[in-house]
Amino acid sequence: MTQKHAAHDWDERYADSETYVFGTQPSPSLVAYRDRLTPGMTAISVADGEGRNGVWLAECGLDVLTLDWSERGLAKARALATQRGVTLHTKCVDILTWDWPTAAFDVAAALNFHFPPAERDALFAKIKTSLKPGGLLIFEGLHTRNRDHHDPATLFDEARVATIMHGLTVETITICDDPDSGKTHISALGIKP
Repeated sequence: MTQKHAAHDWDERYADSETYVFGTQPSPSLVAYRDRLTPGMTAISVADGEGRNGVWLAECGLDVLTLDWSERGLAKARALATQRGVTLHTKCVDILTWDWPTAAFDVAAALNFHFPPAERDALFAKIKTSLKPGGLLIFEGLHTRNRDHHDPATLFDEARVATIMHGLTVETITICDDPDSGKTHISALGIKP
C-alpha cells in the first residue's frame, strides 16, 4: 500500500467532522504511565490519527508533535486541542519515510499501529533514535491472540515487543483484555539508556 493510497483511506475514515472514530479519550495504556510524565517534556505521538493521545499528552503539560499521514485526521486533532485549550503541533507525513530527528524527544507514544515486520522494525529503530537519553517509549499494540481479523505478522507478543524495544531498558510489559472491543492488547514501557 502506498502512502498516498493509505492517506486517502484514512482521510475517508476520518471524513465525519463530528465523530471521532476512536473516540477522544486517550489509550488506557498511555494513561497508565501518567506518573512518568513531567510538564515541559517533549513528546511525539506517532500515527495519532485524530489526536486523542497527543492531545492528552499536551493536557499533561508536554510539548507534543503529533504525526499522521491523514490531513483530515490531523485537522480533527487540532480541533480537539483547541476545544481542550492546549497547543498541539501536527505534521502530515509518511512515518515510514519521514526524516526522523535524533535525540529530540523525552517521550514517544507508539500506540496501536501495525505494519509488516520489516517496516515495523525499521520504524521502531527510527522512533528509538528520536528519543533523548532517558527518554520513554510507550508502546501498545494488538496481541497475537487477535489473529481472527488481522494479519498475524503485524500483531505483537512478548517476543516481538522485546524486538522493537531492543536497546532500551524494558520496565514493564502488560497484556490485557479490553472488554469494550473484545480484543487483547499488549503494552510496554522502554527507557533509552
